[in-house]
Amino acid sequence: MISFEKLKQCLSKPEIIHILEIIDQVAKIKDHVQLKTAMVESQKLVPCNYLVGGLLAIEAPQGFKGFSRIINASFPSDWIRYYIRMKLYDVDPILQQHVQNFSTQVWQKTFQNVTEPKALHFIQEAKSFGLSQGITLGIFDHRLKLGSFFSFCGPLMARNKYHTILLEFLLIHLHSAMIRVHFTDTKEHQGIHLLTSREREVLLWIIRGKTNWEIGKILEISERTVKFHVENIFAKLDVKTRSQAVGEVSHLLTSIDHSNENKFQHALSNT
Repeated sequence: MISFEKLKQCLSKPEIIHILEIIDQVAKIKDHVQLKTAMVESQKLVPCNYLVGGLLAIEAPQGFKGFSRIINASFPSDWIRYYIRMKLYDVDPILQQHVQNFSTQVWQKTFQNVTEPKALHFIQEAKSFGLSQGITLGIFDHRLKLGSFFSFCGPLMARNKYHTILLEFLLIHLHSAMIRVHFTDTKEHQGIHLLTSREREVLLWIIRGKTNWEIGKILEISERTVKFHVENIFAKLDVKTRSQAVGEVSHLLTSIDHSNENKFQHALSNT
Protein backbone atom coordinates (compact mmCIF):
# COMPACT_ATOMS: atom_id res chain seq x y z
CA MET A 1 0.00 0.00 0.00
CA ILE A 2 1.32 3.44 -0.98
CA SER A 3 1.96 5.78 1.96
CA PHE A 4 0.73 9.34 2.04
CA GLU A 5 4.32 10.51 2.53
CA LYS A 6 5.37 8.88 -0.73
CA LEU A 7 2.36 10.37 -2.47
CA LYS A 8 3.26 13.88 -1.32
CA GLN A 9 6.64 13.55 -3.02
CA CYS A 10 4.92 13.07 -6.39
CA LEU A 11 2.09 15.59 -6.27
CA SER A 12 1.52 19.30 -6.00
CA LYS A 13 -0.54 20.74 -3.17
CA PRO A 14 -3.65 21.27 -5.38
CA GLU A 15 -3.37 17.65 -6.58
CA ILE A 16 -3.13 16.38 -3.01
CA ILE A 17 -6.20 18.40 -2.04
CA HIS A 18 -8.07 16.97 -5.04
CA ILE A 19 -7.28 13.36 -4.18
CA LEU A 20 -8.22 13.88 -0.53
CA GLU A 21 -11.55 15.33 -1.67
CA ILE A 22 -12.15 12.24 -3.80
CA ILE A 23 -11.29 9.94 -0.88
CA ASP A 24 -13.78 11.82 1.28
CA GLN A 25 -16.38 11.45 -1.48
CA VAL A 26 -15.67 7.71 -1.81
CA ALA A 27 -16.03 7.20 1.95
CA LYS A 28 -19.61 8.48 1.77
CA ILE A 29 -20.71 6.29 -1.15
CA LYS A 30 -23.94 4.37 -0.57
CA ASP A 31 -24.92 3.07 -4.01
CA HIS A 32 -23.56 2.27 -7.47
CA VAL A 33 -24.60 5.66 -8.86
CA GLN A 34 -22.45 7.49 -6.33
CA LEU A 35 -19.60 5.06 -6.93
CA LYS A 36 -19.75 5.64 -10.68
CA THR A 37 -19.67 9.41 -10.07
CA ALA A 38 -16.61 9.05 -7.85
CA MET A 39 -14.90 6.85 -10.43
CA VAL A 40 -15.50 9.47 -13.12
CA GLU A 41 -14.02 12.09 -10.80
CA SER A 42 -10.96 9.90 -10.17
CA GLN A 43 -10.27 9.88 -13.91
CA LYS A 44 -9.36 13.54 -13.65
CA LEU A 45 -6.35 12.68 -11.50
CA VAL A 46 -4.59 10.93 -14.38
CA PRO A 47 -4.68 11.13 -18.21
CA CYS A 48 -7.47 8.57 -18.39
CA ASN A 49 -9.96 8.42 -21.25
CA TYR A 50 -11.83 5.31 -20.15
CA LEU A 51 -12.49 3.66 -16.80
CA VAL A 52 -14.32 0.50 -15.77
CA GLY A 53 -14.34 -1.32 -12.45
CA GLY A 54 -16.02 -4.19 -10.73
CA LEU A 55 -15.76 -7.37 -8.73
CA LEU A 56 -14.59 -10.80 -9.85
CA ALA A 57 -15.77 -14.04 -8.26
CA ILE A 58 -12.73 -16.21 -7.53
CA GLU A 59 -12.94 -19.87 -6.57
CA ALA A 60 -10.03 -22.21 -5.92
CA PRO A 61 -8.69 -24.13 -7.75
CA GLN A 62 -10.26 -22.94 -11.02
CA GLY A 63 -9.68 -19.25 -10.32
CA PHE A 64 -11.88 -16.79 -12.18
CA LYS A 65 -15.53 -17.82 -11.97
CA GLY A 66 -17.24 -14.73 -13.36
CA PHE A 67 -18.02 -11.06 -12.86
CA SER A 68 -20.03 -10.35 -9.73
CA ARG A 69 -20.39 -6.67 -10.57
CA ILE A 70 -19.41 -4.29 -13.35
CA ILE A 71 -19.57 -0.52 -13.01
CA ASN A 72 -18.75 1.18 -16.28
CA ALA A 73 -17.67 4.74 -15.65
CA SER A 74 -16.66 5.57 -19.21
CA PHE A 75 -15.51 2.52 -21.22
CA PRO A 76 -17.13 2.19 -24.67
CA SER A 77 -20.42 0.40 -23.96
CA ASP A 78 -20.18 -1.40 -27.31
CA TRP A 79 -16.89 -2.90 -26.19
CA ILE A 80 -18.32 -4.06 -22.86
CA ARG A 81 -21.21 -5.81 -24.60
CA TYR A 82 -18.92 -7.32 -27.22
CA TYR A 83 -16.45 -8.45 -24.54
CA ILE A 84 -19.14 -10.31 -22.63
CA ARG A 85 -20.99 -11.70 -25.65
CA MET A 86 -17.81 -13.07 -27.24
CA LYS A 87 -16.42 -14.33 -23.91
CA LEU A 88 -13.23 -12.35 -24.37
CA TYR A 89 -12.44 -12.78 -20.67
CA ASP A 90 -11.17 -16.24 -21.67
CA VAL A 91 -8.38 -14.70 -23.78
CA ASP A 92 -7.91 -11.27 -22.17
CA PRO A 93 -4.25 -11.29 -21.02
CA ILE A 94 -4.85 -8.45 -18.56
CA LEU A 95 -7.67 -10.29 -16.80
CA GLN A 96 -5.82 -13.61 -16.89
CA GLN A 97 -2.83 -12.02 -15.20
CA HIS A 98 -4.93 -9.97 -12.80
CA VAL A 99 -6.69 -12.96 -11.24
CA GLN A 100 -3.33 -14.59 -10.58
CA ASN A 101 -2.05 -12.00 -8.12
CA PHE A 102 -4.15 -8.80 -8.29
CA SER A 103 -0.99 -6.73 -8.64
CA THR A 104 -0.81 -3.49 -10.59
CA GLN A 105 -0.44 -4.04 -14.33
CA VAL A 106 0.79 -1.64 -16.96
CA TRP A 107 -0.91 -2.98 -20.07
CA GLN A 108 2.01 -2.39 -22.39
CA LYS A 109 4.30 -4.58 -20.26
CA THR A 110 1.74 -7.40 -20.15
CA PHE A 111 1.06 -7.18 -23.88
CA GLN A 112 4.78 -7.45 -24.67
CA ASN A 113 4.83 -10.97 -23.21
CA VAL A 114 1.79 -12.23 -25.13
CA THR A 115 2.44 -14.91 -27.75
CA GLU A 116 -0.82 -16.87 -27.91
CA PRO A 117 -2.66 -16.07 -31.20
CA LYS A 118 -6.10 -15.55 -29.64
CA ALA A 119 -4.68 -13.18 -27.04
CA LEU A 120 -2.80 -11.27 -29.74
CA HIS A 121 -6.03 -10.97 -31.71
CA PHE A 122 -7.75 -9.70 -28.55
CA ILE A 123 -5.13 -6.96 -28.21
CA GLN A 124 -5.79 -5.81 -31.77
CA GLU A 125 -9.55 -5.82 -31.23
CA ALA A 126 -9.17 -3.75 -28.05
CA LYS A 127 -7.00 -1.26 -29.93
CA SER A 128 -9.76 -0.81 -32.51
CA PHE A 129 -11.91 0.54 -29.64
CA GLY A 130 -9.16 2.90 -28.49
CA LEU A 131 -8.09 0.58 -25.65
CA SER A 132 -4.37 0.15 -26.13
CA GLN A 133 -2.63 1.66 -23.09
CA GLY A 134 -3.70 1.56 -19.48
CA ILE A 135 -3.25 0.45 -15.91
CA THR A 136 -5.30 -2.25 -14.15
CA LEU A 137 -5.18 -2.80 -10.42
CA GLY A 138 -7.30 -4.33 -7.69
CA ILE A 139 -7.45 -6.15 -4.36
CA PHE A 140 -8.48 -9.72 -3.57
CA ASP A 141 -10.59 -10.38 -0.47
CA HIS A 142 -9.88 -13.99 0.54
CA ARG A 143 -12.76 -14.09 3.01
CA LEU A 144 -15.36 -12.98 0.48
CA LYS A 145 -13.67 -14.71 -2.48
CA LEU A 146 -14.10 -11.49 -4.41
CA GLY A 147 -11.45 -9.45 -6.15
CA SER A 148 -11.82 -5.91 -7.37
CA PHE A 149 -10.53 -4.55 -10.64
CA PHE A 150 -10.19 -0.99 -11.88
CA SER A 151 -8.94 -0.43 -15.42
CA PHE A 152 -7.80 3.10 -16.28
CA CYS A 153 -7.17 3.48 -20.01
CA GLY A 154 -5.41 6.31 -21.85
CA PRO A 155 -2.48 6.71 -24.28
CA LEU A 156 -0.38 8.54 -21.67
CA MET A 157 -1.18 6.40 -18.64
CA ALA A 158 2.14 4.54 -18.55
CA ARG A 159 4.44 7.49 -19.27
CA ASN A 160 4.70 8.76 -15.71
CA LYS A 161 5.23 6.42 -12.77
CA TYR A 162 3.36 8.81 -10.48
CA HIS A 163 0.12 7.76 -12.19
CA THR A 164 0.62 4.26 -10.79
CA ILE A 165 1.57 5.58 -7.35
CA LEU A 166 -1.50 7.80 -7.24
CA LEU A 167 -3.90 5.04 -8.29
CA GLU A 168 -2.39 2.57 -5.83
CA PHE A 169 -2.96 5.11 -3.05
CA LEU A 170 -6.58 5.53 -4.13
CA LEU A 171 -7.16 1.80 -4.66
CA ILE A 172 -8.02 0.72 -1.11
CA HIS A 173 -10.71 3.40 -0.93
CA LEU A 174 -12.28 2.44 -4.28
CA HIS A 175 -12.09 -1.25 -3.38
CA SER A 176 -13.82 -0.72 -0.03
CA ALA A 177 -16.57 1.31 -1.71
CA MET A 178 -17.06 -1.37 -4.37
CA ILE A 179 -17.45 -4.09 -1.73
CA ARG A 180 -19.80 -1.91 0.31
CA VAL A 181 -21.99 -1.11 -2.68
CA HIS A 182 -22.06 -4.75 -3.75
CA PHE A 183 -23.68 -5.81 -0.48
CA THR A 184 -25.87 -2.81 0.28
CA ASP A 185 -27.22 -1.53 -3.02
CA THR A 186 -30.48 -3.47 -3.46
CA LYS A 187 -32.49 -1.15 -5.66
CA GLU A 188 -31.71 -3.03 -8.89
CA HIS A 189 -32.48 -6.40 -7.32
CA GLN A 190 -35.90 -5.20 -6.28
CA GLY A 191 -36.66 -4.07 -9.81
CA ILE A 192 -35.51 -7.35 -11.31
CA HIS A 193 -37.71 -9.34 -8.94
CA LEU A 194 -40.75 -7.51 -10.32
CA LEU A 195 -40.12 -8.69 -13.88
CA THR A 196 -42.10 -11.60 -15.30
CA SER A 197 -40.29 -14.48 -16.99
CA ARG A 198 -41.23 -13.08 -20.42
CA GLU A 199 -40.01 -9.59 -19.47
CA ARG A 200 -36.70 -11.12 -18.39
CA GLU A 201 -36.41 -12.81 -21.77
CA VAL A 202 -37.04 -9.50 -23.51
CA LEU A 203 -34.50 -7.77 -21.26
CA LEU A 204 -31.97 -10.46 -22.12
CA TRP A 205 -32.27 -9.59 -25.82
CA ILE A 206 -32.24 -5.85 -25.13
CA ILE A 207 -28.91 -6.38 -23.39
CA ARG A 208 -27.68 -8.17 -26.51
CA GLY A 209 -28.57 -5.14 -28.59
CA LYS A 210 -31.62 -6.52 -30.41
CA THR A 211 -34.41 -4.28 -31.72
CA ASN A 212 -38.08 -4.84 -30.88
CA TRP A 213 -38.60 -6.37 -34.32
CA GLU A 214 -35.67 -8.76 -33.86
CA ILE A 215 -36.83 -9.74 -30.37
CA GLY A 216 -40.29 -10.47 -31.75
CA LYS A 217 -38.83 -12.81 -34.37
CA ILE A 218 -36.63 -14.57 -31.81
CA LEU A 219 -39.45 -15.06 -29.26
CA GLU A 220 -42.11 -15.60 -31.95
CA ILE A 221 -44.34 -12.79 -30.70
CA SER A 222 -45.50 -9.59 -32.37
CA GLU A 223 -43.44 -6.42 -32.32
CA ARG A 224 -46.38 -4.72 -30.60
CA THR A 225 -46.24 -7.29 -27.79
CA VAL A 226 -42.50 -6.75 -27.45
CA LYS A 227 -43.07 -3.01 -27.14
CA PHE A 228 -45.62 -3.69 -24.37
CA HIS A 229 -43.05 -5.77 -22.46
CA VAL A 230 -40.35 -3.14 -22.96
CA GLU A 231 -42.62 -0.46 -21.51
CA ASN A 232 -43.28 -2.66 -18.47
CA ILE A 233 -39.56 -3.29 -18.02
CA PHE A 234 -38.85 0.44 -18.11
CA ALA A 235 -41.54 1.10 -15.53
CA LYS A 236 -40.37 -1.62 -13.14
CA LEU A 237 -36.71 -0.65 -13.39
CA ASP A 238 -37.60 3.06 -13.21
CA VAL A 239 -35.73 3.91 -16.43
CA LYS A 240 -36.62 5.69 -19.67
CA THR A 241 -34.23 4.20 -22.24
CA ARG A 242 -32.77 0.86 -23.25
CA SER A 243 -29.29 2.01 -22.27
CA GLN A 244 -30.50 2.93 -18.80
CA ALA A 245 -32.17 -0.48 -18.45
CA VAL A 246 -28.92 -2.23 -19.33
CA GLY A 247 -27.04 0.02 -16.91
CA GLU A 248 -29.43 -0.79 -14.07
CA VAL A 249 -28.75 -4.52 -14.30
CA SER A 250 -25.20 -4.53 -15.69
CA HIS A 251 -23.67 -5.82 -12.45
CA LEU A 252 -25.99 -8.85 -12.52
CA LEU A 253 -25.26 -9.92 -16.07
CA THR A 254 -22.12 -11.86 -15.35
CA SER A 255 -22.67 -13.07 -11.81
CA ILE A 256 -22.39 -16.78 -12.59
CA ASP A 257 -19.84 -19.23 -13.96
CA HIS A 258 -18.31 -17.68 -17.08
CA SER A 259 -18.31 -21.04 -18.87
CA ASN A 260 -22.10 -21.24 -18.87
CA GLU A 261 -23.61 -20.77 -22.32
CA ASN A 262 -26.75 -19.28 -20.80
CA LYS A 263 -24.91 -16.79 -18.61
CA PHE A 264 -27.23 -13.83 -19.15
CA GLN A 265 -30.47 -15.74 -18.72
CA HIS A 266 -29.24 -17.45 -15.57
CA ALA A 267 -27.91 -14.24 -14.05
CA LEU A 268 -31.28 -12.60 -14.49
CA SER A 269 -33.36 -15.55 -13.37
CA ASN A 270 -31.27 -16.23 -10.28
CA THR A 271 -31.52 -12.75 -8.73
